[in-house]
Amino acid sequence: MPHLKIDPVKELEYLSNRMKKFINEIPETFSVEFGRGFEPKVDVSHTDQAVIVAVELPGVAKEQVKLALKDDVLSVSGVKPEKEAEATRVQTRQERAFGEFKRSIPLPCEVVAGSINATLADGVLTVTLERKPAREEQEIPINIQ
Repeated sequence: MPHLKIDPVKELEYLSNRMKKFINEIPETFSVEFGRGFEPKVDVSHTDQAVIVAVELPGVAKEQVKLALKDDVLSVSGVKPEKEAEATRVQTRQERAFGEFKRSIPLPCEVVAGSINATLADGVLTVTLERKPAREEQEIPINIQ
């Protein structure tokens, strides 16, 4: 019976490289959820005064977007409509995604619910939310009896 030498470290390295190659070959628009072709990219940043959420929505009109805030989670939903193809055109490649979308974005801190500003320009929805002031923690002395 032949004796096989297996190096577990090399095997794991090989598997890791294969997984990286597989992930790099997946298009950015690929969605794991079947039937859900469009999922906008989101950036979240904050300053001392505000939280800023930027959502890529190319080809989406502001009337097709719905925003909601609940428990410091911002929900963005809507529809990216697909353009009607001309009858004389033959589609040979399609990488752009269309359809309904919904993103729930947990915010990094508490915000003031009544101070939300949203603009949609150049295909980017920018939502600015005012941060709640940080509570000052007070040290309370406790007498031991």
